[in-house]
Amino acid sequence: MRPLKLTLSAFGPYAGKTVLDLSKLGESGLYLITGDTGAGKTTIFDGIAYALYGGASGDNRRPSMFRSKYAAPETPTFAELLFSYRGGVYRVSRTPEYERPKLRGEGTVLQKAEAEFSGPKGLIATGTRDVDAAVVDLIGVNRSQFLQIAMIAQGDFLKLLLASTDERKAIFRRIFGTGFYRDLQDRLKTESGALSDRITAARNSLSQFISGILADEEDVLFSQTEQAKGGFLPTADTITLVEELIRHDEEREASLTVKRGETDKKLGEVNAALGKSETQERAQKALERGERELAERKALHTNLENLVREEREKIPETEALTAEKTKTEALLPRFTALEALIHETENTERALLQNADALEKSVRLHEKRREDLERDRLELKTLQNAPENKEKLSAALEKIESRGKALSELARLFHSYAEQSTRLSRLREDYAAAAKQSDAAVAFYEKQYRLYLDAQAGILSETLTEGKPCPVCGATHHPSPAEKPVFTPSETVLQEEKDRAEEARRIAQQKSETAAAAAAALDAFKQQALDRMADLLPDVPFPSAAEAVKTEVEDLRIHFAQTRAALVEEQQKCARKDSLEKALSEQEKTLEILQKQTETIKTEKAGLEASLLAGKRRLEEEKTALPFPRRAEAETRIAALNADIQERKNALQKAEADYSASDKRIGELAAAIKELKAQLTEETIIDKETI
Repeated sequence: MRPLKLTLSAFGPYAGKTVLDLSKLGESGLYLITGDTGAGKTTIFDGIAYALYGGASGDNRRPSMFRSKYAAPETPTFAELLFSYRGGVYRVSRTPEYERPKLRGEGTVLQKAEAEFSGPKGLIATGTRDVDAAVVDLIGVNRSQFLQIAMIAQGDFLKLLLASTDERKAIFRRIFGTGFYRDLQDRLKTESGALSDRITAARNSLSQFISGILADEEDVLFSQTEQAKGGFLPTADTITLVEELIRHDEEREASLTVKRGETDKKLGEVNAALGKSETQERAQKALERGERELAERKALHTNLENLVREEREKIPETEALTAEKTKTEALLPRFTALEALIHETENTERALLQNADALEKSVRLHEKRREDLERDRLELKTLQNAPENKEKLSAALEKIESRGKALSELARLFHSYAEQSTRLSRLREDYAAAAKQSDAAVAFYEKQYRLYLDAQAGILSETLTEGKPCPVCGATHHPSPAEKPVFTPSETVLQEEKDRAEEARRIAQQKSETAAAAAAALDAFKQQALDRMADLLPDVPFPSAAEAVKTEVEDLRIHFAQTRAALVEEQQKCARKDSLEKALSEQEKTLEILQKQTETIKTEKAGLEASLLAGKRRLEEEKTALPFPRRAEAETRIAALNADIQERKNALQKAEADYSASDKRIGELAAAIKELKAQLTEETIIDKETI
C-alpha cells in the first residue's frame, strides 16, 4: 500500500482544508516525515491512520479530539486518503463524531460519524463498521499491525522487534499471504486425530466382543477360544474361530428343536388327560354339594310357606292403620291455619310491646328536649356581654404585646451594651500589654544603638595621634579618648532590633485604635438605650434600668398569658352564644315534631290492643276443635302409622320373595343333580395319580 494524496479539513491544528500530494515523492523506497517538534508530523500520521482504520496513530488520542478548535462553524471535519494497492487506486474518507456550533442561532449540534470506501470498480462500502472490515480485508493487516510495519512512528519499530514469536508469525503470515498453509496443516492434523480416534474405538469394540465369546470345555474349539480372549490369536484366525463356533451352535440348535417338538406333543397329551380327570373330580364334588343343599332347602321351604300365610292374615289390621293415617293427614291444613293465627297473635303482641316502648321513649325525649331548651335559654342570657368583653381584652392584649416588644428590644440593647463593655475591658488590657512590650522593645533598641555609637567612637579614638587634629572636632590634644565597649552590635542586628521596636510600636498603636473604636461604640449603645428609656422608663436611672426591664418583661409575660387565656375564654363564649342562638329555633321545631309523634304512637297502641284481644279469642276456639294440641304431635302420629304400615308391607313382600326364591332354587338343584349323575355314568373314571 502506497499513499498518493492526503486531504485534511478542520483536522487538528489545520483550521481549513489542507492537501498533501504524496505522489510527488515517487513510487520507490520509503517516505520519511521529519521536522521540528510541533511541526505537525503526528497530525499527518493521525490523518492516514484515521482515514484507513478510524483511529489515531497513538493510543492517547481519540477521534472525538480531531475537530479543530480554530475552524469556522461551516467548515466540515474529515480526513481523506487516496492510495494505491496492487495496481489499483482506492479512496477512503471519514468524518468523526463531534459537536460543532449551529450555523443558525446559538448552541451546538452533534455531527454524526461517517465513512466511505471506493475502488477502481466504484463504491465498496459505507458506514464505519463496513469500511473497517473492507480495509482490513483488502490490505490484510489491522490498525495495530499497520502501525508496526507500514507506518512506523518514532520508537514504534522497536515494538515489532520486541513482539512475541506468535505475534510476529501472525503479522508476517498476513503480509505474505501464507495463511492457507497454516489452514491445511491444521485440517490435516484434525483429520489425522479423528482417524486415530476411530481406530482406537474399533479396537476397543473388537476386544469387547472377543471377550464375550463362549465355548464349552468339552468342545474341541475351547483352547482356541481361550487364546482369542487372551489376545494371542490373530484377527483373521479369530474370525474363522467365531464362524466355526456359530456353525456348531446352529447344528446343536437344530437337534434340540426336533427333540423339543416331540416333548411338547407328549406333554399336550398328558395335560389333556389330566384336565379331563380334574373335570370329573370337580363334577363329583359338585354333585355331593348339590344333594346336601337340596335336603337343607326342602326343610326350610316348609317354614317359609307358613311365614307367608301368617303375614297375609295381618292385611286387615294394616288397612285399618292406613285409614287412620288418611284421617289424620286431613287435619294438617287446619293446623297450618292455627299456626298462622298463633304467629299473627305473637306479632301483634310484639308490635304492642314495641309501641309501648316507643311511646315511653318519645315522652322521655320530649321532656328532655324541653328541659334542654329551657337550659339553653338561661345560658344564652349569661352570654350577652361576651362580645363586648372580647373587644376589651383584645385591645388590652395588643397594648401588652406592643410594650413587651419594646421592652424586649431595650433588653437586647442592654445585653449588647454589656457585651461591648466586656469587650472594651479586654481590648484595654490587650493595649496595655502591647504598650508595655513596645516600650521595652524601644528601650532595648536605644540601648543597642548607644552601644553601637560608643563602639564607633572607640574605633575612632584608636586612630587619634597626639598633635594631629581629630577628624571630628579638629583638636590636636586628646586628653581622654573614648574607650571601645566589650560588646558591640552589628549594623544587621541593630536593624533587626529597630524593626522589632517599630513592629511593637505599630501593634500598640493598632490596639489603641481598636480600643478607642470600641469605646465609641459603647457610648453609642448607651445613648440608644437612654433614648428609648425616655419613652419607656423615664424615671428609672441608667445603672438599674436593665434589671427594671427584666422584671417588667417577666411581669408582662405573666399578664399577657392571663389576658390571652381570658380572651380565649370570651371567644369561646361568643362562639357558644352564636351556636345557642342558631340552635334554639331548631329545638322549638323539634319539640313540635316530638309532640305530634307521641300522639300518633298513642293512636297506634289503641288499635293494636283491640286486634290482640280478637286474635286470642279465635285462637282458643280453634284449639278446642282439634284432636291434637299442636301440628307436631299430629305429624308424629302420621310418621308412626307410616312406619308401622311400611314394616307390615315389607315383611309380607320379603316372606313372599324368600318363598319364591326357595322354590326356584329347589328346581335348579334337582336339574343340576340329574345332569351331573348322567355325566358321571356315561364317562370312564380316570385316575389322576396314574396320569
